[in-house]
Amino acid sequence: MEKLTTRVFKSGNSYAVRIPVSVLRYLGVSAGDTIDIAHIQKTPPQKITANTLKLPLPLRSLLQLLTMHQIKSAEVFGDFARNEATDQSIFQILVQPYPETPFSVFDGLQKAIEQEARVRVEVTTRLNWRIMPYIEKDLVPILKNGLEILD
Repeated sequence: MEKLTTRVFKSGNSYAVRIPVSVLRYLGVSAGDTIDIAHIQKTPPQKITANTLKLPLPLRSLLQLLTMHQIKSAEVFGDFARNEATDQSIFQILVQPYPETPFSVFDGLQKAIEQEARVRVEVTTRLNWRIMPYIEKDLVPILKNGLEILD
């Protein structure tokens, strides 16, 4: 067997590829099995929306807390936005307050969500521009211009 790269080998007219064990388990095959690549189909990831989020509190309750605390727009990110939350996950939410909203509201909002949801909560804004490249792909909008998003 001729080694072509660290993961690809050539044996006669066929190629062998080293595949991580986690991928083999996902495909339902064992190490050493022959896999016909033509039969592997990639299923596109389902788009997560406000209605499909698995939140630590009911969506209606969260929306009520956001509007009570004068939040104009809100988006969930992190583990909860990917529906990968565990008991150790922090509920992360990006908010945009109305212009007249004082900054002291953020602390009250965080405490209110923590009390209702019984999880750690992180409330942040777009003013924290350094995190944006890391969270933009995860953002799931739940409130936009004071109106709930139910798609």
